Amino acid sequence: MNTMKLGIVMAASAFIFSALFSNFMDGRIDWLLSFGVASGFLLGSVLMYLWQRDGKKQRM
Repeated sequence: MNTMKLGIVMAASAFIFSALFSNFMDGRIDWLLSFGVASGFLLGSVLMYLWQRDGKKQRM
């Protein structure tokens, strides 16, 4: 699977899991925490994609 697609799927699943977990713990959804976790996964996947792309350029 493509790195960006995998990052989007991971971010969406982390957002859902974080929202469900905060709902389970507090009885309400902490949207800021959920968006923070999801944006961390998206940032990580973008950085991983750029690092992977840079490695392919150097080998050519």
